[in-house]
Amino acid sequence: MNVSTELGGNAPFVVTADVDLDAAVDGAMIAKFRNSGQACTAANRFYAQELPTDSKGNFFASTVLTNVPPDARIIHEEILGPVAPIVHWRHENELLRMVNESEQDLAAYVHAGDLRHAIRLGEAIDAGMVGINRGLVSEPSAPFGGVEQSGLGREGACDGLHEYLETQYLAVGWPASWGRSSHR
Repeated sequence: MNVSTELGGNAPFVVTADVDLDAAVDGAMIAKFRNSGQACTAANRFYAQELPTDSKGNFFASTVLTNVPPDARIIHEEILGPVAPIVHWRHENELLRMVNESEQDLAAYVHAGDLRHAIRLGEAIDAGMVGINRGLVSEPSAPFGGVEQSGLGREGACDGLHEYLETQYLAVGWPASWGRSSHR
């Protein structure tokens, strides 16, 4: 029996110093606040290179927390709400250590001015899906799923279909007589 699960995420959103800040803010708004921040692929932790509101009823207003320490509890748990904690980083190895210490690795986001640098960072981040200079990471034509504690297998696209199929290998010994044609 095949199983495919999606178990939530704790997506980092990385911003480098050379980024187009307006584009990064647009991407962050989409990655964090679409569906009121209640999406498993929502950016949860914001890492910006060195560069409380009123709630009523069942709604919590969008909130940005600045100068959050890297070891703060909010950095290590899935928020599922419109709260964006920001941690500052200086060196890339420090960033990757902080980003990759999560075990909830469904999605991640990287915004940078240098596309090659953004791709290099994306490849170094432990996540099933990485949005490079964009705030949406999932789409129907792409496989959807995480690594570590954020799921098992993939859904969507061709990879998702493979989760529900069984591969069968047939090893056949062909009789020597089958190699000769009886029709001359």
